[in-house]
Amino acid sequence: MKVAFVGNMNNMFFAITRYFRDRSITADLFLLNNEAPHFTPAADTYDLAYRDYTYQLSFGNPYWFLNEIKQIKEQGMSEIKKLKEYDVIFALGSAPAFLEYFNIKMDFFIPAGIDLYSFPFYIESANKKHRKHLDLFSQYQQKSIKNTEKVFSSQDILQIPSLKTAITQLSIEKKIKTFYSIPIIYENIYNKNTIQDNFNKSYWKHEFEKIRKKSKLVVFHHSRHVWKNNIDPNALKQNNFVIEGFAQIVQEHSSLNPQLILFDYGPDVADSKQLISKLGITNHVEWMPLMNRKDIMVGLYFCDIATGEFGHGWSMGGTIIESLIASKPLIHYIDKLAIDLRHLYPFLYAQDAKEIHEKINYFLNNKQKCDEIADRAYLWIKEYCINGPIESIIQDVYKLSGSKA
Repeated sequence: MKVAFVGNMNNMFFAITRYFRDRSITADLFLLNNEAPHFTPAADTYDLAYRDYTYQLSFGNPYWFLNEIKQIKEQGMSEIKKLKEYDVIFALGSAPAFLEYFNIKMDFFIPAGIDLYSFPFYIESANKKHRKHLDLFSQYQQKSIKNTEKVFSSQDILQIPSLKTAITQLSIEKKIKTFYSIPIIYENIYNKNTIQDNFNKSYWKHEFEKIRKKSKLVVFHHSRHVWKNNIDPNALKQNNFVIEGFAQIVQEHSSLNPQLILFDYGPDVADSKQLISKLGITNHVEWMPLMNRKDIMVGLYFCDIATGEFGHGWSMGGTIIESLIASKPLIHYIDKLAIDLRHLYPFLYAQDAKEIHEKINYFLNNKQKCDEIADRAYLWIKEYCINGPIESIIQDVYKLSGSKA
C-alpha cells in the first residue's frame, strides 16, 4: 500500500507522514509550490532523511489556477501520473482542487482551516485578473471535498462558526471524524528527553541560553500577534493580555529579572511593541524573528512557563501542542461552555491579564506541582493527540485500501 500526503500547512502532513513510516507504511509527502518557508520539512526536523520521501510539486497557487493547470499539461503531466500511482491520498490546502481537476480522488481531507471555510466558496482578491482562476478553483475545491471519504480534524472544527457553516453548506456532516487534535507535530524528536541531542543543530540555542542565564523567570509566548487590527474573528489571540499580565509580574518580582520571549509574527506586532513601551517593560522583553518549529522547540526547553491563546478559547492549536510536548506548564484559555475541561489535558486556566498574572504567581509558588502538571499534560497529548488519532486514521486507511482492492 502506498499513501500520498499532498500539502503541508503547519507541517501537519510532514508529521503524519513520519508516523505512518514509523509503522512500516510506505508514505510520501508532496509539497505544493506555495508552502510557507516555515511550513516545509527543513523547518521541522534536524536531519535530511525527509529528502528520501518528499517531492516538490510545481502547482498549488489558486490565484493562477488556470495557468498552473496549463503548465502541468505542457510539462507532460509527469506529476499527475506519479500521484495516480498511490493507493490512498490525503490532501489539504489548495491541493484538493488540483487533484479533482485531474480526476484524482482525495480519499481523506484534513483541513487546515481556510481550505474548508473559504477555498470552496469565495477567495478575495483585489486583482481582477485572478477572478476567473479563483472561481474555477473554488468549484473544484468544493467538488473534491464533497467527494472525499472522510474529513479528519480536531474537535474545535465543530466549535468555530465559519467551519461549522462550511460543513453544513458542503453537506459533509456525516463524513467528519474528530479527535482532540490532529497529530501536527512529530513528538519523537521534541520531547524533553530527546531534544537535547539536537541542541547543536539549532542556530538559536545559544540565544535562548543567554536569556535563561540572565533570568530566573522566562515566559514563552509564540502565538501570532493578533489582538487589535484583526479582521478575522477566528484568529484572535489577545496577546495584549499576556503582555499586561507579565508587566505586573515585572513590578512585583524585579529581583528575578523576568523575561518574556515574543516573536515578530502577526499583523499587530507594532501595537504589541507600543504597549510594551507604554508599560515600561522593554528591557524585560526579548523579540525573536519568525522561526522554524525546530528552533521554537529548543527555545521552549529554556523557558519556565508557556502561554497559549486568549481569544476564542479553542482547546488545541500549534502553539498549545508544542508547549505541552515540551513538558512546559501552560497558561491558556479554553471556552468552558464549548469544551468539557474534565477530560482535557491539565493546564493553568486564565482568561485575561489579571488571571495570567495570577497564574504566573501560582507557578512561582508551586513550581514542583506545575512541573508535574506539565508532565501529565505531555502524556495526555501523546496518548490522545498522537498515538490514538494515528492508529484510528490508519485503520480507516486499511479499510479503504481493502475496499479498493
